[in-house]
Amino acid sequence: MTRRQFILSIAVLGTLGVRPARSRAQDERIVYGDIVRWLKTLFHPLDQIGDLIDRTRFVASLTDLEASFEAMHKDTQEIVEILRRSPLDRYKLTQVGTHLSESVGPCAAQLTDVARVLKQQYREQGERIAADLSETLSRKGWLAAIVAQAVRDDELREMARDAEASAKSLAKVTSELAKLVAFIGKQAETVRAKCKRRGWRRCPDDNTTDTVGPSYKR
Repeated sequence: MTRRQFILSIAVLGTLGVRPARSRAQDERIVYGDIVRWLKTLFHPLDQIGDLIDRTRFVASLTDLEASFEAMHKDTQEIVEILRRSPLDRYKLTQVGTHLSESVGPCAAQLTDVARVLKQQYREQGERIAADLSETLSRKGWLAAIVAQAVRDDELREMARDAEASAKSLAKVTSELAKLVAFIGKQAETVRAKCKRRGWRRCPDDNTTDTVGPSYKR
C-alpha cells in the first residue's frame, strides 16, 4: 500500500467512525415512537380525518389493533423475564420469540387497514409506518437472534435491555390506542346527547360520520 493509499484509507475510516451508530433496538423504538405520534394526530372529529367512516367498525379495528400490540407487549415482557432468569430456558425463549415474530406481520396489516379508511395525509403516513414496523422487526437484531436460536450467553444482558426498552415503547403504543378508542367513543356519545337535547326527530347511531348533520334536525 502506498503512503497516499494509506492516508486515504485512514480518512475513510475516520469518516465512517464519526457517523452515529444506531442499533436495531433503537430503530425499533423509533418506529414505535412514530406510531404513537401518528395516533396523536387522529384526535379529531371523524369527519376531519376520514370521509364517511363507519364509527362502529373503526372503533372495532382500533380495539383489535390495541389487542395485537398488547399481545406483542406481553410476549416482549415475557422474553425479558426469560433472558434475566438463570439458567436460561432456551426452548421457552425460542417459543415466545417465534410467537412474537409471527405477530408482527398481522399487526402491521391491521395498522394498514386502519389507515386505509383515513384521508390521504393520515393514510399515507399510517401505511408507511406499518411497512417500517414489519421491515424493522424482521431485520437482524435481538428478536431475529432469538428466533434463529443464535443467542450467546455473553449477549443475554444486552438482549434483555433491548427487549425491555421495546416493551416500554409497546406500552406507550397500547396506551395511546386505548385513549383514541375512548376519544372516538366519546364523540358518539356527545353527538347523540346533543341531538336528543335539541329534540331532533332522528338522532345518529354509532356508525358513519355522515350521521352528524342537518338531516337530523327537525
